[in-house]
Amino acid sequence: MILRGGLLEFRLVHPESAKLIENEIGEPGYQVLTLVRELGGTKHNEKLLVNRKPEQGLTGKYIKRAAVYRDSMTDKPEIDFELDKEGAAIFARVTKDNVGQRLAIILDGELYSAPVIQGVIPHGRGRISGTFTAQEAVELANLLENPLEAPHKVVEERTF
Repeated sequence: MILRGGLLEFRLVHPESAKLIENEIGEPGYQVLTLVRELGGTKHNEKLLVNRKPEQGLTGKYIKRAAVYRDSMTDKPEIDFELDKEGAAIFARVTKDNVGQRLAIILDGELYSAPVIQGVIPHGRGRISGTFTAQEAVELANLLENPLEAPHKVVEERTF
């Protein structure tokens, strides 16, 4: 897990991300990150204009738990998560102010997911659904549940 844990941040995607990127227009305080997904055996890259700072300081330190479950109607994997009390209050404000916007999940500067905020999440319990493979869902849940407080890099690796 140390290779996969790191500084986890939740940052908003610019509401006009696609248009600005298409026209090669930058926006102060934002950066272009690429979301890499495998869809139907083909890698798909989506460039998004993402805020450089976590929304209202929302980082992985507030996550209490995250786990993968299957949707009872579609049988697709989903990630359920729960935030602590302080994180829940921040998350409630973020979701209230940004319904319909995408919230990027970033680990050590790498974009892992950018789900759309479907509605206000007032009590810090939420679900991330989408077109995840089972492996992608497990990886995302593990990232959410095991963040570190600072970015890291592997300096040395040994195998015995």
